[in-house]
Amino acid sequence: MKKSLFISVCIVFFVGVLVLYRYPKISVEQKIYRVGIPKPLPTLLPAFEGFKTGMKNQGYEEGKNISYAIIEEGANPAETKERLEKFILEKPDLIYVLGVNAARDAKELSAKDDPTLPIVFAVVSDPVGNGLVADLRSSGNNLTGVSGGNDIIAAKRVELFLELVPRTKRIIFIWNNALTTGIEHVRKAVAAAQGVELVEHHVQSEADVDAYLLTFSPQEGDALFRAPDSVLARRVRKLSEWTLAHNIPLVGTNSDDVRLGALMSYGADFEQIGEQAAEFADHILKGAKPADIPVAYPARYEFVLNTQTAEKLGMTFSPDALANVDKYVP
Repeated sequence: MKKSLFISVCIVFFVGVLVLYRYPKISVEQKIYRVGIPKPLPTLLPAFEGFKTGMKNQGYEEGKNISYAIIEEGANPAETKERLEKFILEKPDLIYVLGVNAARDAKELSAKDDPTLPIVFAVVSDPVGNGLVADLRSSGNNLTGVSGGNDIIAAKRVELFLELVPRTKRIIFIWNNALTTGIEHVRKAVAAAQGVELVEHHVQSEADVDAYLLTFSPQEGDALFRAPDSVLARRVRKLSEWTLAHNIPLVGTNSDDVRLGALMSYGADFEQIGEQAAEFADHILKGAKPADIPVAYPARYEFVLNTQTAEKLGMTFSPDALANVDKYVP
């Protein structure tokens, strides 16, 4: 009996060795999630980097269990849209979009080609008004994300600037999309300030911005506010150069504007927004539906000041005004 048991064990052992010899490595491949990202504007790059950082913090590593496909911008909006549609037809696991225009394109194309494709957006003001989601609590579709909130903090941006530069007489406000700029909040904030005039100019394109700058004659006491929309975002560097040449301050919407030469900005930390969006993406890749994840607002807003620009403009500020500053860019 014992001898038979010993022989049986030996047979099982040698069969096992034979299997291991013939098939030395049997493994289950780990899924690599494919995430598409339409190439963002330069001012939105921090939200792209923040997303990748956030995904890494959630356990996703490029080349191991996730890959990012950057969808390059075309020569015109139609070509850009065609490239996005081509990628959507390849059935990725998720699309991450930055800005309202890219989000609109992704929503439209996914509704036509792949209605269940999860889309996470970031730095999109008024996602309900812009037609991306039905409600902030539940999108009712395949989208969710983090709003930039620029529309609701526009008045605070005006207030902080006027505390910083109280001698301001006119605020020049060039804007494209009323839903993202918070124009009504700007009007109310300027109306509440004594002795300050608001000069508005609506533009349809970047060429309109350039044409306006060529014809507008700034005065002492002017300040130019950069509206938070894609048209003005593409002209931050030019606006910075123009304002410095005319010795007036430029007010931006985020810290990247300040790095490009704006005197100050008040807005969301785009890198942190990207990290928030990564949490949403993680939940979705693990099975959650976008419609079940409420749209979020930034966890914090920051007041950033460019000391070099202030020096070039010959500006000094009161200690009370500087007490509000969260970050300095030299």
